[in-house]
Amino acid sequence: MALKPAPVQKALFRKGAKFGVKCRTPGPRAPVFGRSGQISSIDSSRHASQDKDRSNRTARTPVRRSSRSPCTATLRGSRCLPLGVIRVGATWILLPSNQLGALWMDSQEVFDVDDRHPVQRGEYAIFTAPIDEMVKTIGNWIDLRITGGYIYGPSRYGKSKTIKWFLFSLLEERFGTRVPLIVWIRRDSSITEREFWNELLEAANYEFYDPLKPKSRIIARYLFTERLYTMALSSRKSFVTLLIDEAHEVTLKEWKWLLGLQNALDARGVRFCVISIGSHGILFQPNYLARTGNAHITARFFSHDMRFRGLRSSKELEFVLNGYDLDSEWPADSGITYLEYFAPDHFKKGRRLANYSTEIWDAFIQLTPDDVTKQNNHRPEIAMKHVAETVEAILRRLKSGENWEALMAKPELLKVVASTKFTDYMRTVMAKS
Repeated sequence: MALKPAPVQKALFRKGAKFGVKCRTPGPRAPVFGRSGQISSIDSSRHASQDKDRSNRTARTPVRRSSRSPCTATLRGSRCLPLGVIRVGATWILLPSNQLGALWMDSQEVFDVDDRHPVQRGEYAIFTAPIDEMVKTIGNWIDLRITGGYIYGPSRYGKSKTIKWFLFSLLEERFGTRVPLIVWIRRDSSITEREFWNELLEAANYEFYDPLKPKSRIIARYLFTERLYTMALSSRKSFVTLLIDEAHEVTLKEWKWLLGLQNALDARGVRFCVISIGSHGILFQPNYLARTGNAHITARFFSHDMRFRGLRSSKELEFVLNGYDLDSEWPADSGITYLEYFAPDHFKKGRRLANYSTEIWDAFIQLTPDDVTKQNNHRPEIAMKHVAETVEAILRRLKSGENWEALMAKPELLKVVASTKFTDYMRTVMAKS
């Protein structure tokens, strides 16, 4: 017996015009943007030729509102749906009152912006001065052939995005060849030795690794050791690097396992370097290890360090904003930058976000809490997370038709920055840094 939709009062509907929205199939992943403005594709883009045509057809039928009720929108089937009621399949659902604002926002924007856009998905990265410093530091450590070092910084500053979007390509550009480097993201808080070696084997892209059929502890360790040895020999440098993201989660026993691995590779003439990336929690590890009788681990894996910082000036912010203005592109090979996509009319008139770098920077400084600014040797520092959220909010509001001058005025920019919870973040994270 077929299920019938839940009954809804007739007063909720009225007759209106018909319109439909075409289904959007998943497109290619977001591109990577470097300093030169060129794209380094992350994966294949077999639909690239279709993306450009599809981008010209992204206009959606505008939402129609009733003259009697500003909170109604016409839907398919000649019926009008009041704000707060959505249709899922054949069922009508009444949303809680605290979700009405989000629904109203979606009703105006979702039909105008392709959900595959990198800004919509949060799958993109803009090159910054801190990213450049981090990649150069790792490159220098590889040149020095150190046994280990660590990079630390507050959460959401852009460390992981540096690894994901820029590290491999920029190191290859520096050394003129692919660097033997494995990236392992440390996820679980507690793992067995068997899980440890199998996770590393997976991170090394071992061809015959099957997560449904993990290897035994001995076999997994042997295969991972051979994988590192092969990578080092193929690079003709007898040097291989393991980069651990979220390394503040690594336990003492895991450091000991890595120490044994390093000794085994040293015996075969291969230099093994471990670079750890983590939050400020990793700062406690060297001292803790030294005080608990494991100073040799500190000497091996924590001999060098670097602090990953945020943006420190309006000039650095201007460089980032220029990435949205000119040094970005979507769809692929379209020549359309992020700003041009969301605000084509303003872009044609020569308006750029970078021209307002000072105003946006001043808004961040004004919203920095006093208990942070009063710290000794305080330097203004903005996390890329909040810069990205600020710019994304501006782009969406421009797409919805808001006035450029009104939106970029100082009082309104303060509201936009405040909506990212920048002040709360600085108070809870930076005050303890």
